[in-house]
Amino acid sequence: MSEKNLTVILPREKAVSSATLVLASEAEAAKILPKLTEQGSAAAVVSDPEKWRDVPSMMEEVLTVFGEQAADFTRLYLIGGNSLSELAWTVAGAYSRVLAGCCIDGGAEHLVPVRDAKFLPIRAYAGEKQERFSAQQLIRSLRTIGSEWADFVEEEFLSSDALTWLFSQTKETQYEVHWLKPGLWSIEAGAIESFYLIEGEEKALLVDTGMNQGPVLPLVRSLTKLPVELALTHAHGDHMLHVDEFDKVYCSPREGQLPMEFLHAMMPGVSIDFTKYIPVEEGDVIDLGGVKVEVLAAYGHTPGSVVFVDHAHRCLFSGDAFGSGTGVLMAIPGTMNVSDLLESVKHFLTYQEALKDYIWYGGHRCQEFGEQKHGEYYNPLCFEVLEDFVVLCEKLLNHDETLFCEPGTNSWVTETVYTVSYQKAAMWVVKSKIC
Repeated sequence: MSEKNLTVILPREKAVSSATLVLASEAEAAKILPKLTEQGSAAAVVSDPEKWRDVPSMMEEVLTVFGEQAADFTRLYLIGGNSLSELAWTVAGAYSRVLAGCCIDGGAEHLVPVRDAKFLPIRAYAGEKQERFSAQQLIRSLRTIGSEWADFVEEEFLSSDALTWLFSQTKETQYEVHWLKPGLWSIEAGAIESFYLIEGEEKALLVDTGMNQGPVLPLVRSLTKLPVELALTHAHGDHMLHVDEFDKVYCSPREGQLPMEFLHAMMPGVSIDFTKYIPVEEGDVIDLGGVKVEVLAAYGHTPGSVVFVDHAHRCLFSGDAFGSGTGVLMAIPGTMNVSDLLESVKHFLTYQEALKDYIWYGGHRCQEFGEQKHGEYYNPLCFEVLEDFVVLCEKLLNHDETLFCEPGTNSWVTETVYTVSYQKAAMWVVKSKIC
């Protein structure tokens, strides 16, 4: 048990297949934990939340512990006992983009925070301790705003097939669809991917595809009846895994410079043929009928990264060109050098006056909020971030060693990966790219 009252229980003689946060009294946890270890789930138990400063600090510790156990972050679950049901509902609402599913025994004192769990699979039980809003009322509230994954269960807490249901949930199959304004949707896939649907009068354009399991086109067809074309911000698997589902695909031909062995490793079984895609360059316009989408170059993260500018909705879609709130990844095969990124950022800043009021949508929108892992963190993409990127790149090229913090690794490169930052701009980079 840590000083913050966090108890970690690991399954015996089994690899950790999932991870579960248990918010419950010690007596409740004693009944729950054996069921979890039988399923091969690691468990972090919080029995006394008063010893934590706040929910974000608690969740930061929990997610750190699960990371140390190499937990599958597409399979993180929450179980709330009756004694801490209010806290469980709070966590469910605040961390719905992190959790894959939850079971909660009882209601809550506050209704509004719960409604942020609209897209989270939830099974709620009546509970003995009564709160201002019953579990049944909370579920009804969620279903009123469109939830298809929230259910009130009239049986004993965690009996029957509850855990079988819970552990069958995974972020790899879950989508969140957000209507932004007429003719514009954002679709959040899995835990961190974002892609977008733009509808004109004659056809619709999907910007990227995410990389969830199963086809994405049926979901898109449920949103628009118009013909749908696909536009790729760049050619990485988390942005184009479902490219084979589309007959007409727009992509920069410069993405053909990416190492194919790397792309096939990211997208096993996907047909990748840049000669079949419609080439787009800076200044090209995709006309959807009443809605025109302009292409701007944004190379660096990849040789052919582009930004799609939707002038009708006054917004732009930047993929990973400038990060999505937590930094640009310059530490994987095929990235360009820091000097190339600097040149690209400076070029994009020439559009600052023309696009100053436009909203930016990145390829991993939840990173604006630190992927729900950093409390009050908020760093939305904007031109001010690009101005900081100019300084960051210049400092790197001038070999400012004070930038380098604790080195790390990733699975795609053998070099040491460094995290560097300057004000709102950040980057993961290997030193061979600093030229």
